[in-house]
Amino acid sequence: PEAVVVGYPHVGGAISIRQVTADSALQWAKDTLSVLGVFKKEMTIYPNPVRKGGAVSLSWQGTEPGIYRVAIFNAGGAMVEERAMEVSSREQVDLLEIPASLPGGVYFLRAAGAGDRRSITRKVVVL
Repeated sequence: PEAVVVGYPHVGGAISIRQVTADSALQWAKDTLSVLGVFKKEMTIYPNPVRKGGAVSLSWQGTEPGIYRVAIFNAGGAMVEERAMEVSSREQVDLLEIPASLPGGVYFLRAAGAGDRRSITRKVVVL
């Protein structure tokens, strides 16, 4: 299909240029392709939304094997739950229990690999 790119003129002041690194461009491409169903995300969460006290399935797809620190953060950035998970194969499913004490709302689940700055972050809605 044909794509049309529309540009908008900058009004007043200098034009700001954002530096795009190879990593950010690759992540943008992966996210875009996953929405189109062409590329699978490294980690998906199901069900989402989830009821407090329930569990979510973390589906790891194409993720590098290793130990990941999986943490749940509230909208204010405070960590409310944390645990270590071992990803031993490129496709794996783990269960993560959502604490019954969590109030309903939007949370962020972050999986960070040990020893590197790489992380995967997904939004989780708790009912």
